[in-house]
Amino acid sequence: HLANYASENLEAMNPPLFLRFLNLLMNDAIFLLDEAIQLEHDRGEWESLAPDARREKESSLQMFGQLGRFHNIMSNETIGTLAFLTSEIKGIFVHPFLAERIISMLNYFLQHLVGPKMGALKVKDFSEFDFKPQQLVSDICTIYLNLGYVRKICLS
Repeated sequence: HLANYASENLEAMNPPLFLRFLNLLMNDAIFLLDEAIQLEHDRGEWESLAPDARREKESSLQMFGQLGRFHNIMSNETIGTLAFLTSEIKGIFVHPFLAERIISMLNYFLQHLVGPKMGALKVKDFSEFDFKPQQLVSDICTIYLNLGYVRKICLS
């Protein structure tokens, strides 16, 4: 019901609740992927640091590692939620008002997960950071499949 109401009122002065939810969900997905970390420790830059500076870096690294793990968990959940939503609700996602934004977000993820930017996401132990690129790609493919047929019908 919320999705139908949002579809009918996409251009209302006060955006419907479901539309605001979708926008926030997409914003979160992009933000969370952007917050992925690259570890300086692997580049050997710590060898030349004084012991105090090294301890400070290690403390920061641990904090950033925990933050990175949280961002990965939330990215997985956010994209998983979109996959779930698109399995049942399709109309609002293929509306021109929202379709380009969703396509851009999904393509942005794919560029970083399997495209030319995938080298920027370097993690030694995926499980330590809850980094699940295969699941993200699978969920993104599910979203495209869920919406692809509907989009094709809308364009016909």
